[in-house]
Amino acid sequence: MKNIAIINTGSKGSTGKIARNLYHDLKEKGYNVSFCFDHGKDESNPDFYVIDNKLDRYWHSLMSHLLGKQGTHSTLATKRLVSLLKSKHVDTVIVLSLHGNYLNQSVFFKYLAKNDIQCLYLMIDEYPYVGKCTGTEGCTKFLHGCGHCEALRLHTPSWFFDRSAELYRWKERNYNSVRRIAFAGPEFVINTAKLSPMMKDKKMFVLDEAINVDTYSPRNTIALKKELGIRDDQVVIVTATSYSPEYKGGRYFDETANLLLDDERFVFVHIANDRQGIERPQKNLIIRGYIETLEEMAVYFSMADLFLFPSLQDTMSNTCLEALACGTPLLCFNISGMPYIGDESVLTLVEPRNTNLLAEEVRKTKKKTENVNDRCRSYALSRYNSQDYCNKVVNILKQYE
Repeated sequence: MKNIAIINTGSKGSTGKIARNLYHDLKEKGYNVSFCFDHGKDESNPDFYVIDNKLDRYWHSLMSHLLGKQGTHSTLATKRLVSLLKSKHVDTVIVLSLHGNYLNQSVFFKYLAKNDIQCLYLMIDEYPYVGKCTGTEGCTKFLHGCGHCEALRLHTPSWFFDRSAELYRWKERNYNSVRRIAFAGPEFVINTAKLSPMMKDKKMFVLDEAINVDTYSPRNTIALKKELGIRDDQVVIVTATSYSPEYKGGRYFDETANLLLDDERFVFVHIANDRQGIERPQKNLIIRGYIETLEEMAVYFSMADLFLFPSLQDTMSNTCLEALACGTPLLCFNISGMPYIGDESVLTLVEPRNTNLLAEEVRKTKKKTENVNDRCRSYALSRYNSQDYCNKVVNILKQYE
């Protein structure tokens, strides 16, 4: 294990941050590391490689919509990636998200198998062990090989055909072809993956996701509160989630704010990547569009007295981990991987989709104390430090190199 390639959909976003942190930490350990991703810029870093181009990506997306066979296109882009792996003498690949319409997975896994390349699949969602989707949300069809998929309109919609059962068998063949393959992910993901027939006899490891705990740390929030017009005596409830697709849960946050519209103790701040600028649709709700820098995000997380994350599918939300590292407790739905991200000292869970219960918990929220701040920060440091994450990845790889 000398030359490593990390492969992911992008270099930014939640999975991009995990991949970037891993890239830097592995480099510090002395490994030769290439970071390969589907779109974006190489940032003039000789270790960064953009796998596809706009034409590749649009063609793959179109064919996925038409034929329902995501991950079977982008042949030329994948062959270019294989050429890079050869030229870099890559002996180990670490893959994260493969479902971004940028990779012909059969070509990719065939190369790994033929050349006996070691592969660690970091399961950041449920895509690796089901046919098509990225989150099951209670669906159990994957227990029998998928088919009759109810999520055809989600996760790269299929307009005409249900290929979920075919894709399930196809993934199984890909995995079985690679002699040295292992899978790692949060406890929820591993527990669910073990139920999937395609994962029978596979090496699997429980591995919490991780963040840069130096970037995400408690910050001074005086200037931000002044900018947003938030009083010092108000309790601030923050989220960072999109409005679309619906399972991201953005509407549940706004509905909760509406239920507490007449309670002037609370102000809600919704960071939504699919909005622009700053909006104030009602007196207790501020909608903030996409935030460019991680440092600014840390200020928003630090400002919160409670981070309310109403997603229905996330396996281990990075934004929750980041909020914890900034000293803020969590309120989530009791679904998917949410129960696994903290204990009762830092996390409160309520029935999924029940905004009345969310509002009840918000009413109990008080201004964050130093003790609460320290407790949440300490919890994050104990579980979610990216350097510890890198050490665990290396230890997993060494077990079967």
